[in-house]
Amino acid sequence: MACILVVSSLPSSAFAVHSFQVTMTLTNTDATVYIPGQGEVAAGSMNSATYTTLPHYYVCSYENDALTGLVYYLKTPYSVSVSSSTSTYSMTTNQSFERSMVFAVFSKGSYKKIENMIGIVEAKTFLDKPKPSFGFGLGKGYDIRMYLAYDLVDLVGQRGVFNKGERRVVVSNNGTVSNKATITMRGL
Repeated sequence: MACILVVSSLPSSAFAVHSFQVTMTLTNTDATVYIPGQGEVAAGSMNSATYTTLPHYYVCSYENDALTGLVYYLKTPYSVSVSSSTSTYSMTTNQSFERSMVFAVFSKGSYKKIENMIGIVEAKTFLDKPKPSFGFGLGKGYDIRMYLAYDLVDLVGQRGVFNKGERRVVVSNNGTVSNKATITMRGL
């Protein structure tokens, strides 16, 4: 299974209000995708769809005890989308750009792992827990790549953060400079 995360910011109206999208593209089309309130669907045969009214704003997929997902956290959620092609499928969250956060989940289990944690996520106390987590890591056998695509954002990074290897990365919104949001990326 390969995973690609794409993070983007796009104007959502003529008034230049920005939304924040995170897309996870995966190659294991034999997986099952779960959308809260919609249920389970086979990744390789699902139709493209956008959901704006959900009981919980997350989307996930699982196969052979490997769980991947996107869980919305903070501010205003707009939608969750899914799509598939012959060799990949994608899951996307779309939310308010201001103070938004999305957890990229890579763990063991099924959608129930996220469902068991969604109460504290929605109560905004998830990060207050000691070592907040959705479960167990998947190890080094899973290739994860992150792409950032911004037109109206300046990215500031710490040298060496994205070298080959396993890293923890913190992405912070530091406000606006010259009408561009300034995002800082640093390693832990």
